[in-house]
Amino acid sequence: MGRILRTSNLKLMIVCIHRTEMVCKGCEFRGLRRLWEDCALVRRYQFHDTGRHSPIKKTNQIDDNRSLRGDGANLAAFLHLLKVRHVDSYDLIRKTVQQVAPFFFDFQLEPLALNPDTIKLEWRHKQSDRYWDASAFSDGTLRFIALATLFLQPVELRPSVILLDEPELGFIRLQLDCLPQ
Repeated sequence: MGRILRTSNLKLMIVCIHRTEMVCKGCEFRGLRRLWEDCALVRRYQFHDTGRHSPIKKTNQIDDNRSLRGDGANLAAFLHLLKVRHVDSYDLIRKTVQQVAPFFFDFQLEPLALNPDTIKLEWRHKQSDRYWDASAFSDGTLRFIALATLFLQPVELRPSVILLDEPELGFIRLQLDCLPQ
């Protein structure tokens, strides 16, 4: 059984496939090959892992920035791309994060001095010239930054279909209200 749920421009597909037989009631898909082509446009995001060894907190390659990874592992590199090439989107993300985390001033997105091919998520506090790494954010704030980046990135970079696994995890209602509907 399959169904398509529509929420504004977001298309959520739930499709069951049994080996080569496809059951997709009410879908416009005709055949398995077409389904796989359409599913290639779907990206799944899950920002649950914000623990000590989380991919979102690790140093990553600065050129790993074509799209935001499903676990947020390249968040710093992707934000760096937005800051350099898509300033309006970057500023919107920064201002949205400031609504949820009023102490937050800006991201410190520069290649690491001793390894300029890498970058890590660092940020500055409003009342300090010191900068902090991602582990200084609460888990909920870090998840919110990842979601804000996903939703507020430029339209041309956004996947056509986004699957989110429990996006409200660790949030309070006020934080969710700051994201676009």
